[in-house]
Amino acid sequence: WPPQASGAQALAPVALAPLNDSQAWQMPTPADNPSGKRAVTTAERVEFDVPSEGWNEFMHSNPQKLVLQPETTYRLQYDYTVLREASGGEGATFYQLVRTGAAPVREDVGWQNWTDPAGATGRRVVTFTTRAFPSYYLIFGVRHSGAIRLENIRLWRLPKSEG
Repeated sequence: WPPQASGAQALAPVALAPLNDSQAWQMPTPADNPSGKRAVTTAERVEFDVPSEGWNEFMHSNPQKLVLQPETTYRLQYDYTVLREASGGEGATFYQLVRTGAAPVREDVGWQNWTDPAGATGRRVVTFTTRAFPSYYLIFGVRHSGAIRLENIRLWRLPKSEG
């Protein structure tokens, strides 16, 4: 992945800034996160270790820097390593979704959640279509406690289907 194509069928890569670019990627501050913790970033990866229960969002894209167009289909891909299994309460999981500030929760798209044991590695791929709202942004998080590393985050805009 991604498949190679040319002409009208070619995928359009969306430029993503390095993960430590604070203009493009927002790490919720300890005051904004139930865990009181903040993700650790380098240009290539982000790590988050959370010991407390709650919805612990650790990274958002900035919708002014990474503009996701309304009614457009995208494919998001990233690699992950589970550093500590998600645990600590019912529904403990790692998750990712795409949300609009114009209608939070109700118009979320691209939701994925998963649980893997410590040491597991993998690649997540999700295809999503934004709805007729502006200001969609990517969210990555941990429900309850756990630790994860994300790297090689890529995003493509898919061509509109013909017909």
